[in-house]
Amino acid sequence: MKTIGEIVEMCKSGEIPTVDEMRFTICAMDSLSVFDNRGLLELVRAKIDKKSPTFIDDPEFQWSESHRRWQSALGNNPKDYLGENNNPDNPVVQESRKLSKKIMGKFIGGK
Repeated sequence: MKTIGEIVEMCKSGEIPTVDEMRFTICAMDSLSVFDNRGLLELVRAKIDKKSPTFIDDPEFQWSESHRRWQSALGNNPKDYLGENNNPDNPVVQESRKLSKKIMGKFIGGK
């Protein structure tokens, strides 16, 4: 399987990756966005709370960690990047997702 960076470049160049390359790349990029979103949340919380700064709410730290994560991910094939615990083809992962969705549905929907 190609690397995430190669798959992204293929798409941008009008080429068509395989369905599996796209599936795993989308899952990998979703994972990366969760980390970035969490970092932004830490920065906002620090600003709102006006607490003593720590490394986690340092903008330079957040940027460097995000950059490191993306560079690492782009150089890996998406299936390896995700690992077996996040592989959408793993039945254990799908069972866990079903349970999580059920719990969140009750929490959010009040059912």
